[in-house]
Amino acid sequence: MKTTNNINNNKINRGITTKIVLAAITIISISPTFSALEARASMTEPYVVDQLQDRRGQLLRKENQLLKDQDDLRRQLDDLRRRNDGNTLAGTINEVAKRLDRNYADLRQTQTAIRDVERNLL
Repeated sequence: MKTTNNINNNKINRGITTKIVLAAITIISISPTFSALEARASMTEPYVVDQLQDRRGQLLRKENQLLKDQDDLRRQLDDLRRRNDGNTLAGTINEVAKRLDRNYADLRQTQTAIRDVERNLL
């Protein structure tokens, strides 16, 4: 009899756990929807639209500068690798490569921010 009760209790516990997990997933998935609706409702204010357009312009200028810097860093790195005789420029090459990696990360973050702003402007 105890085994039957344990099995029934386990089934009940799994059922409750499943319901809790489903409720949590539902709440999490609905939250961004409400945020988006709130953002859309506030978009009727010209001030908000102006602020988003200003931010988009700043981000586009930053993206352009990062792209130029990335090209310059790539040229520097290629030049250093060509001139590197006997690994005499290894430290400089590593430094430029690290700067290029940081630039790439900044560029990706900037492009993500641009997409977010543009999504809010729609």
